[in-house]
Amino acid sequence: IEKAGLVKFDILGLKTLSIIAGTEKLIRKEKKNFKISEINLNDNKTFEDLSNGQTVGVFQLESRGMQSALRGLKPDRFEDIIAVVALYRPGPMENIPSYISRKHGKEKVQYMHKNLSSILEETYGIFIYQEQVMQAAQILAGYTLSSADILRRAMGKKDKVEMAMQNRKFVEGAKLKGLSSNNANEIFEQISAFAGYGFNKSHAAAYALIAYQCAWLKSHYPHEFFSCLMSYDSDNTDKISDYINDLKRLSIKFLPPDINMSYNYFSVEKNKKLEKCVRCSLSSLKNVGNEAIKSMVQIRNEKGKFLDIDDFINKVPLNLLGKRGMESLVKCGTFDKIYKNRNKLFNSIPIMLLHSQKTLKDIRNNQGSLFNTISNLELSKSFSETSDWCIAENELNELSSLGYYLNYHPLKSYTNVLKKLNITSSYFFQKSLEQIENNRFLKVAGIVKKVLKRKTQKGDTYALIEINDIYGNLEIVFDELNLEKFYEIYEKNSIYVFDVELRLDNNFGYRLIQKRIFPITEVLDRYGLDIEFDIEDLVSLKAIKEKIDLNSVGNSNIMLNIRNDNKNISLNLNKKVSLNNASIKQFFQISGIRAINFY
Repeated sequence: IEKAGLVKFDILGLKTLSIIAGTEKLIRKEKKNFKISEINLNDNKTFEDLSNGQTVGVFQLESRGMQSALRGLKPDRFEDIIAVVALYRPGPMENIPSYISRKHGKEKVQYMHKNLSSILEETYGIFIYQEQVMQAAQILAGYTLSSADILRRAMGKKDKVEMAMQNRKFVEGAKLKGLSSNNANEIFEQISAFAGYGFNKSHAAAYALIAYQCAWLKSHYPHEFFSCLMSYDSDNTDKISDYINDLKRLSIKFLPPDINMSYNYFSVEKNKKLEKCVRCSLSSLKNVGNEAIKSMVQIRNEKGKFLDIDDFINKVPLNLLGKRGMESLVKCGTFDKIYKNRNKLFNSIPIMLLHSQKTLKDIRNNQGSLFNTISNLELSKSFSETSDWCIAENELNELSSLGYYLNYHPLKSYTNVLKKLNITSSYFFQKSLEQIENNRFLKVAGIVKKVLKRKTQKGDTYALIEINDIYGNLEIVFDELNLEKFYEIYEKNSIYVFDVELRLDNNFGYRLIQKRIFPITEVLDRYGLDIEFDIEDLVSLKAIKEKIDLNSVGNSNIMLNIRNDNKNISLNLNKKVSLNNASIKQFFQISGIRAINFY
């Protein structure tokens, strides 16, 4: 293209720019004159968050390895962000330890030649940018800018013929500047080694500016930033889950889907205490279309909020949402505020859809009087009576609808058990690892999300097993032998405790090496932990008694916490039972229990 006299442009589209613009628009609702282009590029809070590796959702800086690099680097100027963006790639990544050590005075800054100090001072004597290679050729060998650009391209493409020509030209030019042939050849070889993976500084600076703007917005306007970020990533449940975990770290409340409060995007909302919160989008649910929710929200705006489920049925043509869409909405509790029994509502979806179809048909046939009669019917009275879903069903339904656990995370019941076992949560690993002792042994716990098999360079099999706890995800390395043992005891959706060894690596990251694994239910009887049932429906008492009678005598007390007529009644049944995996699963499958906890 260049030989034909044409200019080549690489046009890159970034959704991050839309996220920044959307956040800016939300901020202007409270601060009318706000402009992202006018923010301070030396903001202490932003650099403090970056130095702590708090970069989930921040463009270019959110990977685990990058977070660890930032913790070591502790950036305190915009130039550090430019440098780390350029360095964090295969090849130049090897220079990150030296860059960090030199920045903090732990390693002496050295230059290939004293005349290079002016161009390498900013990067502590390390070649990072292509522009530095060009400037070095100008200073040491008298290159013009255009000839220096030819040198840069030859080094980048590793063109042997062109490189040989450039080597001779560089040495000849350097000799005229007072360098010896040997010294000039040595410098050329070193520069060409760096230039092979040198990064364009203007490109790195542009990326760094976007990264800094994201980091600044997250530090100062996290609610607005996350609402836009999550809206643009609404189809990626893994990322949404990560963002929710980061909101927990920031003590920002994430509100569940609500038919009267949610939109087709993640929104900023104030609760009764006037605290800012982020509200879940309805369009992010599985099988729920964005256009359908937009239409539903428009109806809600025009006709008012839905007073009860009948009001919703009468206002919204349910063909908008369809059967699968309605099922997804019910599963995650979208209608909880206007209809409490999820199971009853779920089973009534066919009736609701038939009613809605008949109503629409009557409207098309201009049967106004019939329509008015039908629209005023309380359809909910025809719903078949049934008990609500049990805890286990709510857990699975919420996961299938949202793609992540929200109100019904399975580990919530085991909070006290995790404390007794001294379990390290994933939140611990979101903090700085600088003070952590290498080869330290820890216990972690969670539900297995993924098993990814890999091969080492020697051909040995190993696996990366991703687990999920209340605060996020962790990755554990299993060798082939431990992987076989894992499959022998593995049951889907069960909670496991992992004894692991924490190993820090040279790239500022960490690995968790599996040593032992066992189901969390094993420790309940061993420690003699009590089980408490938080009763919502008295009907559940009969099922609880039946299950208890089937259990053998053990070390665990049975506690009941009954909520009835706005009163709380606590009972100890004075009967000790043995808790095992099978019996615990049965308890979680009893309807009418709000929560189960172990103490």
